[in-house]
Amino acid sequence: STAMTYRTETMSKEACASLADEFMQKFGIVFEDIQYYDEDAYFMNHGGDDGAHFLIVNYLDGSYRYSTSSSEEESWMDADRETILSALAQYPLTIPENAVFSAVGEGWHSFKADRLLVDQCMYDGTVLCRYGSDGEIYEIENHLIPYVPYSEQKIISPEEAYRRLCAGHFSGGEYFELKAPASIQVTAAALEYRIDTKGFYRPVYVFDL
Repeated sequence: STAMTYRTETMSKEACASLADEFMQKFGIVFEDIQYYDEDAYFMNHGGDDGAHFLIVNYLDGSYRYSTSSSEEESWMDADRETILSALAQYPLTIPENAVFSAVGEGWHSFKADRLLVDQCMYDGTVLCRYGSDGEIYEIENHLIPYVPYSEQKIISPEEAYRRLCAGHFSGGEYFELKAPASIQVTAAALEYRIDTKGFYRPVYVFDL
C-alpha cells in the first residue's frame, strides 16, 4: 500500500537568529551569549533587573525551548484553555483548534496534536508551557510541529515488517544481537511517523516487545 510522506522546514543559523530576534523585540532584551552547536542554537541573556531569558532552537524541525525568570520568586497557577491560549498568543507558535488541552499541575499546561490534519498540513506533537499567577508564561517547550505533504510513497506490509523484525533487520537490532535474549514477545504493532535527519516525516512500523 502507500502512505503520505511529509516534511518540515529545517532551520539554518540565520533562521534561528531571526526567531531569537522575535523574542528580543518582545522582551526588549539582547541575547548577549549565542552558541551554535551541532543540533541546537542557544540564545542566552543571563539576567539583570528584568530576569534571565534562555532560548534553545533545534535546527531539524524548528522546535524550541524558552524559559525566563524574574527578580522575584514565581508562583504558579492552573488556568483554562482560553486563558492559556491568550497568554501564548504573543509567542511564535501555532496551536490547532482541535489540539487537546490539559492542565498538568504546578502551572504546567499542554496542547497535544496526534497527526492532526488542518488544511492539508499535519500537526503532530505537544506544546508545554508554565503559567504564573501574575498572568505571564515562564517556560515553553514547543514540540508541536507543522508538516506539509511531500509525496505519496509505497510502504511494505505489516507482515513484511514483522518478517524483517524476526530476522533482526530493524533499528536497534544490534542491541538485541549483543544481548542475545532467549525469547522476545511482540505485544503490539502500529504504523507511526518519525522525522529523519533531513526533515522528512516518514511512516515507520513500531513494534512493542
